[in-house]
Amino acid sequence: MKAFDKANAIADALRLEHVDYHVAAGAISQDAAKALRTPVLQHGIKANRKSLETAAQMSLEQGLTPRLMKLDEIFAASALEQ
Repeated sequence: MKAFDKANAIADALRLEHVDYHVAAGAISQDAAKALRTPVLQHGIKANRKSLETAAQMSLEQGLTPRLMKLDEIFAASALEQ
């Protein structure tokens, strides 16, 4: 998780440099810059709970699992807090 967070921070810093450059050059508006400053990826169970629950539901519907799997059955308790 720490590696993902560090890589994400590096990518965000580079992305923000590009946004600032494009704003300074007049290539994009302040509204576009505001949208582009929003983090693209978020790692962890908390940030992705809805997507993970949807994947579990779809897995059941497609017959890949015999029952709806709860996230606390799939991930360690310590991972659920991240």
